[in-house]
Amino acid sequence: MKTCYPPERAWHDKCAFTLIEIVISLAILSTALLPLVGMISVGLDRMRESGGKVAEARILQAVAAAYQMRTWQEILQQQADGGSDTLHFDVQGTRVPAGDSQQFYTVQATVQAAPILPGDASVNSFIREIVILITDRDDSAAAFQNSAWYTKQQIYVAQRDKP
Repeated sequence: MKTCYPPERAWHDKCAFTLIEIVISLAILSTALLPLVGMISVGLDRMRESGGKVAEARILQAVAAAYQMRTWQEILQQQADGGSDTLHFDVQGTRVPAGDSQQFYTVQATVQAAPILPGDASVNSFIREIVILITDRDDSAAAFQNSAWYTKQQIYVAQRDKP
């Protein structure tokens, strides 16, 4: 058994790794680390997508709450006018005023008659469908013209105040 020390021996007798050992260890290390580095970008993409889904869920909750707090006459008036509400949200799905520097999402909410529900013979006059379009594009008017640039969700509101 060879000992690496005492230090009084010549420099070429000291123990060290050979070039072959270093090359083999680097090959093993790069084989293990390369896939891990490649997965970082995939993980970041998934994290961004999941953050977007959470923000969309918060936006849907906010829009649903806003419409549930309205009177039934206001909802019917919006449907009769054929207009839509345009709302603005930040990256986390919190409502912000139009033109705010934190604005990230633009939402368009339109009131429509609800479709015939299972078990009903006709359209229920006490239920309305709110069609919600969500985009993160800067030019929301153009984004709402191209279905690839927005997500579409529907919620239903029912009349809760006295007719």
